[in-house]
Amino acid sequence: MSDVPLKNASAFEREENDHYVDPAWCTSLLLKSVTFRGKIWDPACGFGTIPEACKDAGHHDVLGTDLVDRGYGSAGQDFLKFSRKHCRPVENIVTNPPYKHTEAFIEQALRFTTDKVAVLVPLKFLASNTRYFLFTELPTWRVVVLSSRPSMLPGHRILAGEKPGGGAIDYCWIVFKHGYEGTCGLTWAKRADAKARPYGTNRARRASPEAPLQGDA
Repeated sequence: MSDVPLKNASAFEREENDHYVDPAWCTSLLLKSVTFRGKIWDPACGFGTIPEACKDAGHHDVLGTDLVDRGYGSAGQDFLKFSRKHCRPVENIVTNPPYKHTEAFIEQALRFTTDKVAVLVPLKFLASNTRYFLFTELPTWRVVVLSSRPSMLPGHRILAGEKPGGGAIDYCWIVFKHGYEGTCGLTWAKRADAKARPYGTNRARRASPEAPLQGDA
């Protein structure tokens, strides 16, 4: 068996607008919230944002593969077509999968790991009857909510020199842990440079100046 599974792409071809680039700080916050031991593999590595963030955090055994050649890692690798007969499982997978294949990526990632799987998804992904099985039948261990909204530009706009601005969609990491059978934990991860908005009495007054607050005459 090989440590690096190599196969020719033979199934779906991701459209260019399926490639949304997550900022490195998304992975950095995950790694501060969750401990990963052993190899980390990103099977949808794109430009290598997640693998490089893992290396910056001190993880040296990191692998990146992708179906499309985006200049990083091993290209032409169709993760959903991998077979346990031809490649060895790793300890962890951390990835921002193509959204329409997220469920398939999660199930496949659990087949090719021995410890944890972490996927970056919009927060709304958690609220769906069709995905209920993911959180009841699979070992959902923790959800890490990103308090800041990441701006995820399409890859071609990044290549054109466009800089990410403020994000409009809430995101979270869903972490699955092999052998876990308890209740899923929930935590929030905040960027150190994020500006906190005031909350409490002053914020409530600004939001609704005409409505008296509880306790007001």
